Amino acid sequence: LFIGAKLWKNVTFKRLPSNARKEMLKYSIPMVPSIILWWITNVSDRYMVTYFVGASENGLYTAASKIPNFVILFSTVFIDAWQLSAVDEYDSDSREAFFTKVFRVYSGGIFVVASALIFFCRIITKILVDDSYFNSWKFVPVLIIATSFSCLVNFLASVYMAEKKSFMGMVTALSGAVTNIVLNFVLIPIMGATGAAVATVVSFVVVFVFRGFNTHKYVKIDFKLPVLISETVIIVAQCAIMIVMESGAVMYAIEAVLCVLMLLLNFKQIKELASLLLSKFFHKKAD
Repeated sequence: LFIGAKLWKNVTFKRLPSNARKEMLKYSIPMVPSIILWWITNVSDRYMVTYFVGASENGLYTAASKIPNFVILFSTVFIDAWQLSAVDEYDSDSREAFFTKVFRVYSGGIFVVASALIFFCRIITKILVDDSYFNSWKFVPVLIIATSFSCLVNFLASVYMAEKKSFMGMVTALSGAVTNIVLNFVLIPIMGATGAAVATVVSFVVVFVFRGFNTHKYVKIDFKLPVLISETVIIVAQCAIMIVMESGAVMYAIEAVLCVLMLLLNFKQIKELASLLLSKFFHKKAD
């Protein structure tokens, strides 16, 4: 695009004030190591699984990583629009109430999607992957939890973006990468690829807690901790039951109850989200 549209003709540093140049570099340079650190958090476990337990186990682990991407798909649609709104509303008097409400709706949607995916993970794995990789479903529930918290971490990145605190974004990403690598060394030799999935969960939880405390100085978001902890307990319980019991009518009955409980816990938020999406859809259709 840059070459085809000959965009270099519009690039010049002569008319750029030195203070603007410094501010732009100060904001953008930390983003480079941040991307690398997130890559380490997301990908290093695959190399370490291969090193400790072999390529076949890594193949199952990689196949399992496909299903949590549905959570990311839901998140991406929301985050792309949210980041623009976060900047627009950041200087308003009601920004804390606005951020709190949006986080509640967003996190509720994330956890409902995660709960449903854990419930149906065996069926989805059967459809999406080859029969030889079907056992990869055992890693899916844990990876769904990791992906859910990565989405919550991305939400808090909007605060750093609005405050232009990209350096703290890098520092928090570093905490996740270090946690991930250390726990991979400890857990993979003991638990195999499951250890890598658990390490990823812990690393994203560490970053979320770190960012939660750090961003509080900029925007006092009410995370509704009792609800957030309840949501986390539900998907962790779903994960444990799915892995321990593996199959059977009792297992699916318990999973269904927990999934409905998650939906009831977030019914108001899901209703708001559905109304918003449907209104936008019909508005576009009318246009």
